[in-house]
Amino acid sequence: MAKSVTSERYGILSFIVAFALRAVPEILLPKYPIGTDTIRYVAASLKYYQAPLSMKLSPLVIVTTLVTHSLQVSPFALYKVVTPTLYGLLALSFFSFQRSFLRWGPKECLVGSLLLISQISMLRTSWDLLNNELGLIFMFAAIAALAARNVKGRIFSSILQVLAVMANGLVGMLMIITMFSHFLASKGSTPLRGRHTIFLSVPALIAFIILFPLFPLVQVAIPQLATSPVTQIGVPDYSLLSTTDMLLLFLLCSWQVLLFAGVGVITRNSMADGMFMFLTAASIAPFVFDPGSVGSILLSATRIGELALSFLLYYYRWMFMLSVPLTIYAVQGLRELGITAKHMKGLLLIMLVFLGFSFSYASGLLPTKGLGTGAASLISSGDVAHKSVTRIGDIVPGSMVRSSIETSKLDALVSNLEWVSGINASCLLTPIAVYGWAEIFTEKNHLILFPTIAQLDEAAKLSLDLCTGPTYLVWYSSVHLDGFTQVHSNGGMAVFVLDRGAIQGSIVNRVDFRNIQAICRIIELDQPSRKQWFFIVSDI
Repeated sequence: MAKSVTSERYGILSFIVAFALRAVPEILLPKYPIGTDTIRYVAASLKYYQAPLSMKLSPLVIVTTLVTHSLQVSPFALYKVVTPTLYGLLALSFFSFQRSFLRWGPKECLVGSLLLISQISMLRTSWDLLNNELGLIFMFAAIAALAARNVKGRIFSSILQVLAVMANGLVGMLMIITMFSHFLASKGSTPLRGRHTIFLSVPALIAFIILFPLFPLVQVAIPQLATSPVTQIGVPDYSLLSTTDMLLLFLLCSWQVLLFAGVGVITRNSMADGMFMFLTAASIAPFVFDPGSVGSILLSATRIGELALSFLLYYYRWMFMLSVPLTIYAVQGLRELGITAKHMKGLLLIMLVFLGFSFSYASGLLPTKGLGTGAASLISSGDVAHKSVTRIGDIVPGSMVRSSIETSKLDALVSNLEWVSGINASCLLTPIAVYGWAEIFTEKNHLILFPTIAQLDEAAKLSLDLCTGPTYLVWYSSVHLDGFTQVHSNGGMAVFVLDRGAIQGSIVNRVDFRNIQAICRIIELDQPSRKQWFFIVSDI
């Protein structure tokens, strides 16, 4: 009983530390959600029936929608609580996974949980990749439930595996591959030793196969809202990092665990081995199957190949999840060196140093001005050139106190969107950085979504075919845009109106297919009075 109470206390402590760490940026930006994609979750909770199917299937969106509408809670306030809670659950579920499945001591499990949540890779995941984070929570809990070795525990594990698949396709794939590889590698000394337990993953595998077309980036994810129709052109440019930057990103994400992980990987761990090999392969795969290469184009000749290829586009998300097996190896290395048994106080002191670094990053106190916004589609107020994922700062923000738009201008953005919202038959040119906000704060505008300001000209020409009224753009007031005139400004943001006489022609036949033929396709949707072309892209 005493050991059980001690284990519970350490588990609760891991939850509290993670919750506090993730709550720091939410407190520093109290009014609006942080992260570039979090606003999309807020929008889905407000307008669930108009959200894309992939978002409707998310357990997180389902729960937050029910809470928002049944209790009349503001989704903005709700996600301020949800995001740190998820991070706390991530630490707790990983603690449970170590304690129940790996059978480590409570102090060792606490060290493992603190190591995991202190890494920038996990903080970046919690920043706005909420479905990824939830999927990991379900995965850890599902594996831990297998240790119960009773019917109820195994059924619960099977349910959790299906929920992990529903939450996120990347995590679902990782979990299924990990479960099967571990089963094949185990020799009867682990909770997966019974052959029948492998069948517990079959429901998750079936769910993954059924939902597979909804997971990748290549899918219809931009809804045709009843109040605000949406047309999308182009896709973001998923250029690869250089080899040097790729290595630097890896070191930035997981430097805390690398030294001890090098010791732990030698001793092997059947659970971590499968994860590590798969995630390493997925992280470097784009260097082999570059979306613009002949091999990728041939692979995309079939629908399955096209979908499989799209999983490679967010290679850095696979790299983020490498922190999981590396953390397992690190704790195992600490065990092998006897540090967890003989020098626990010194080890906990090191954990405090790591957490101090993490709290500094979460609060924006680290000198990380060299890093960017963490979003490839976000263009700064003074930069209107095309920007792609070519720098570390495009993937990992310099601080967690960031949103898709400069935080000091969020009130102004909302004010300008509300000004445009009341104008009937108008088009609103919407960069991805603004889309979630426009989805919430506009009603009567036809939204034309495009990746970056570099595609503004194409989006403007398309608006001539779609709208009889004026065409607007809400963007930074300091930017000069040819063919546009400021008609309203507030707090550093402005409403620009398009000079329709300055833009001629149609964009339908002028799409740039460079480097995207392997990762996107076009469908034609019939409308009562016209036909529109849509690029199929998604956010997972």
